[in-house]
Amino acid sequence: MVDTAIPLSGALANANGLAPNDATLRFAGRIKVFLNRLWLHAWPWWFVGGIGLLGLVGRAVRRDRPDLTIPMLFVVFLVTSIVCIVVARRVVVSKGAQLALVALPPEAVALLGVNYRRDMKDGGGVIPRHPLMASESGLQIDIDGAHHDQPTLRDRGISVELTANRSGLLSRCVLCLGERRVPVRVRGRLQLKQSVVRQPQT
Repeated sequence: MVDTAIPLSGALANANGLAPNDATLRFAGRIKVFLNRLWLHAWPWWFVGGIGLLGLVGRAVRRDRPDLTIPMLFVVFLVTSIVCIVVARRVVVSKGAQLALVALPPEAVALLGVNYRRDMKDGGGVIPRHPLMASESGLQIDIDGAHHDQPTLRDRGISVELTANRSGLLSRCVLCLGERRVPVRVRGRLQLKQSVVRQPQT
């Protein structure tokens, strides 16, 4: 497994003028990326499924009918698993300058120094996601469609660390400013150069 970060500008099929120090890309195995995405994006469904399982067990104990519980548990587990897989597979394929979608928890908003007043509560795992855009001016997070009026991450001194598998499926994104590192949820699939995709893993 390759554990060396490479400049994102050298890995993308269309770097849109990015500079090498704007962002780095690290590769991880397909299974690790899938599990990470499943955990980040599907945990609310696991929580709901767990509550359902507890309810079924409690119902069986009250009625003293554990024989009916096993089929019901299997159905709940099967439905929850299918939902988790579907959610984990929903990705945004980069189109032109758009590389991915990123969430902005309060720590990321503070790091970016943007005037962002939207409710940041993450009780349901529904922090709004914003396009991560690439241009010759550097990476930029498009907030409410006003990216033309906002400084780029390069202007703010912020770099980005991305982790993906060899197919470009993203699983991790970290915003870095000096020693400050703020992980944010990311969803997307990068369009990588064929030479990077076919590079042997060591």
